[in-house]
Amino acid sequence: MKINRQKKWIGILLCLVLTVILCACGQDTENSAQSGEASESVAAKEITPSEQTTETKTAKTEKTSREKKAKTTSKAPEQEETEQTASKKTETKTKKTDTAKKTDKKTAKASEKKKDRKKKSSKAVKPSGHVLTVKSGDKEVYFTANQLSGMGTGTYKYSYRNKESAQRQFLSATGVSFSRVLSKSGFSGSTARFRSKDGYTKEFSVSDLKASKKAFLKKTGSSAKSVPAIITTTGADAFRLCFGQSAEDTDENGDYNAQYWVKNIDYIEIL
Repeated sequence: MKINRQKKWIGILLCLVLTVILCACGQDTENSAQSGEASESVAAKEITPSEQTTETKTAKTEKTSREKKAKTTSKAPEQEETEQTASKKTETKTKKTDTAKKTDKKTAKASEKKKDRKKKSSKAVKPSGHVLTVKSGDKEVYFTANQLSGMGTGTYKYSYRNKESAQRQFLSATGVSFSRVLSKSGFSGSTARFRSKDGYTKEFSVSDLKASKKAFLKKTGSSAKSVPAIITTTGADAFRLCFGQSAEDTDENGDYNAQYWVKNIDYIEIL
């Protein structure tokens, strides 16, 4: 019985010892954990000045970046509005320019039409029947036989020669001087181109037609008087150019002036 009791007490003691040991180990583990946490807390609190500066700079950089983003975001709508306004102004200018161009074209066309109307209205209307047309460039004036007579006429006796007769011949003609017709037309030039109804064309020097030539009094000899170049105005022989002979006309050296007299003159062009 004693032996059993002893074994029993020994077992109880062993259990107590084990319990104490286990309790002691648990306390150490807990203290160790608390000590680690405390160390970490101290380590977290004990940050070096350089680390604090770096963190401060990082924070400032992040703040600046956020502010820039905020400014950019706030400016974006204003910039868009400015661009839209500029675009609208450009469109408006373009429209105004197009409108101005169209207006200028219309004005130019209207001006051209007015000029055409003025030209048409200023251009004389050609009378019916046989009339003398005097022209220079794109301008023309017209004279009837009566209008030519109204300028003042004269009757002159011309001496002439032609291919049909080598002898001097004589012709009385009534008409107005070429110089007066040219003056009334308002044109000037150095050459006068005559064209007849049948298409015959002959050019003369204006100065030569203005100068008086000779009308000899007899079939032979040098007795003569001065006569002007005229455009006839009467009868069936109206609208005919007549002029005298040169002073050197002789039977041996005849001036065949009549072959250059233009009949049925259609127009005179002053060049």
